[in-house]
Amino acid sequence: MFLSVYRLTRSSVGLLVLVAFFTAGPTQAADVVHVLGTVTAIDATHVEVKTAKGQIVSVLLNKQVQFKNKLNTKSV
Repeated sequence: MFLSVYRLTRSSVGLLVLVAFFTAGPTQAADVVHVLGTVTAIDATHVEVKTAKGQIVSVLLNKQVQFKNKLNTKSV
């Protein structure tokens, strides 16, 4: 009796760990958004990008954001 309860508990915990492992990735990946278009406005807090379909997307910036000049490879 004890062995079967132990086995059932162990299997349940293993199943929960697997479910948590496989669902953690997709929930974090949903935060990533790719935007392609023309920058129409920029300031210290956000960048606005106009897409090819005419939609304007506002991207919020934090203090860790760094911009790099494509023409000057030494820029940060």
